[in-house]
Amino acid sequence: MLSALEQLQCIAVPADPSDPLLREWVKVPENPIAAHPPGVGEQDFRDPSTAWQQSNGTWAFTIGAKTEDAGISLLYTSTDLKKWELEEKLLHSGPHFGMWECVDFFKVDHDVPTGSDPQKYVFKISHFDEKRDYYTIGTYDEDAHKFTPDHEGLDVGLGHKFDYGKYYAAKSFFDPVKNRRINWAWVAESCTQEMDIENGWSSIMVRCPSPHCILWSFSTSDSANVGWVRFEGFLSNILSFTLAGSTKDSHTGQQDRHPPHPVAN
Repeated sequence: MLSALEQLQCIAVPADPSDPLLREWVKVPENPIAAHPPGVGEQDFRDPSTAWQQSNGTWAFTIGAKTEDAGISLLYTSTDLKKWELEEKLLHSGPHFGMWECVDFFKVDHDVPTGSDPQKYVFKISHFDEKRDYYTIGTYDEDAHKFTPDHEGLDVGLGHKFDYGKYYAAKSFFDPVKNRRINWAWVAESCTQEMDIENGWSSIMVRCPSPHCILWSFSTSDSANVGWVRFEGFLSNILSFTLAGSTKDSHTGQQDRHPPHPVAN
């Protein structure tokens, strides 16, 4: 019997696909499509990524979890988007970093020609213990089902933070019509519980519309050539940097090796 607190992954589809607002949804009979595997707690299995199609035609998604001593990213694959199989190998893991929530994983450039420099991917986690979002850039081996960061010292939990404020639990999807990635996240205000009750609401969801999303531009196989746009109203002045380099905070004048917020167009 399922526990009332057990975290499961399920699918719902539009009841009327012709409805432009997609106002009604129905659950598929195959639910649940995924449950926590051995070694993962029933409350440590949540927030799957958007599914993507691999070069062999199969679909895949990744989901955050944790073991006793590591944050992990599990990988599931499917041929029909209904029945999903857990791959034996982890997509990625981070020893001693606790629960990984809201894992996100996507290509930097959808139009890299075959035979060119290795395709770059963004791997992002929400660090539950810190309530911070981290990301890193690297390569993905489809055959081995393995993501490898370009720079070990800039892996998630060690390097770049998605934001230096309250921007947490970000999720994204690709918009093929406008060729952009849409990102949104939970932003919690610093109110007491009593104030939240009096106000009648607590926290907001913030979407990053273009040009306030990530703008990636790679010209070499090294992840140093990246273009960034300032996130107006949220970040301090960051004019330019490379992933392997450092920046100077315009308010403190101190060097900072962790650029604050990527911006996707």
